Amino acid sequence: MNLTKLINKKLNTKSNPQNETEAIQISMPFILKGAKRWCRNHFSYMDDFVMAGVEGALEAYKRFKGTEYEEKGYRYSSYSYMWIFAKQKEYAEKLWGYMNNTATIPDNWDGDEASSYEMNTDLLDVKKAFGQLSAQEQKLVQMKVEGHTFDEIAKQLGMKSLHHARNDYLKACKTLEQ
Repeated sequence: MNLTKLINKKLNTKSNPQNETEAIQISMPFILKGAKRWCRNHFSYMDDFVMAGVEGALEAYKRFKGTEYEEKGYRYSSYSYMWIFAKQKEYAEKLWGYMNNTATIPDNWDGDEASSYEMNTDLLDVKKAFGQLSAQEQKLVQMKVEGHTFDEIAKQLGMKSLHHARNDYLKACKTLEQ
């Protein structure tokens, strides 16, 4: 059945579906709302999120028949929402993993693509500002980045209390932001 026909056809969502087509029709408002939420500014993926939602609706339909939820009088639409959300979330995680590829550089990489990368000038500005901090402020920021607590930093740098370490750290961060 055509997707636009499924979207435009009005169906009683208070009843449970008799077949897979009705299950999709009942779930379509949830599917579209979820797809819009997951896509936000990337509408080129809207169809993929709708299809993931349809998969969730079909999975819910297969699992809903004869379960304790149906026997207790739950509506299919309430049950399917959970499956639609799960399938769309699964697709989003797969998509984001693909888009934000953080794989390491292979050992045999010869660096030919390096000429296509641009230099991050913001990072240079931060390094320059970091160099303008005093030696103690540099050590304090470095220790905090490494995961030390303010109490540990205060003891190691000979400060009066963790509050002094925290205040000095905040001042150093403001200097780096400017």
